[in-house]
Amino acid sequence: MPPQPNYRWQCHRCQTINEPGIERCGACGFSAYATGYEILGQEDPLSASIPESKQLFWEGIARAIHLVVGSLFLGASGWSMFIVATFNPWVFWGGLLIGAALLAIGIFGSRRAVYDLLYVGWV
Repeated sequence: MPPQPNYRWQCHRCQTINEPGIERCGACGFSAYATGYEILGQEDPLSASIPESKQLFWEGIARAIHLVVGSLFLGASGWSMFIVATFNPWVFWGGLLIGAALLAIGIFGSRRAVYDLLYVGWV
């Protein structure tokens, strides 16, 4: 957490002048250390930096990755019943749940949900 400002500062949202040592605006509560995206009122940095056509393209790619990886998990889960000499229910149910979740996100998930999984490093 950054230290409190030791100077008078003007709120980016309501233009109120605030005294030193105050971390949030006294009038509206906006942070003295807001990011550029917060100041512009945008929650998602991706939407501000990429045109809509490229967002749709990358969203399609991300959804396809989720569908392929989800299908692979489901397929591996199903084949684990027949290939593995000693059937392990954890492999079966784990693959089934992960595959179903990835497929559901790929088909029904919002743009943010699709990108969040890629940011975390699933794929």
